[in-house]
Amino acid sequence: MNKLALIMGAASLAFGVSSVSAGELDGNWTTTSGATVQFYPGCGTYCGKLVGGKFNGKVILRISGGSGKYSGKIIDPDDNDKEYRGHLLLQGPKKMRLKGCALRIFCRTQYWTKQG
Repeated sequence: MNKLALIMGAASLAFGVSSVSAGELDGNWTTTSGATVQFYPGCGTYCGKLVGGKFNGKVILRISGGSGKYSGKIIDPDDNDKEYRGHLLLQGPKKMRLKGCALRIFCRTQYWTKQG
């Protein structure tokens, strides 16, 4: 186990957050609409890009954080790449809640599931 994973694990125990390990977001996730988003390190802490479909390879998430809580930008390719403030909360090893907001009052929440 690497040093970052140990630190994040200790932080999650200290603050009562579910256990999080380095690379936990890595891989493919299925969105509410059935699209696939691939997470990988970069863009701060993580990037998320669409895999397949009309916008294949398009980065739609740039987030940072840790201990199961991330925040950053959500990019909507269907709306001329408009950017929204977003928050991602892991709810176990294979489920996340993603909330995107415009002007902090117009928000939408989705639940994604990790593939594999």
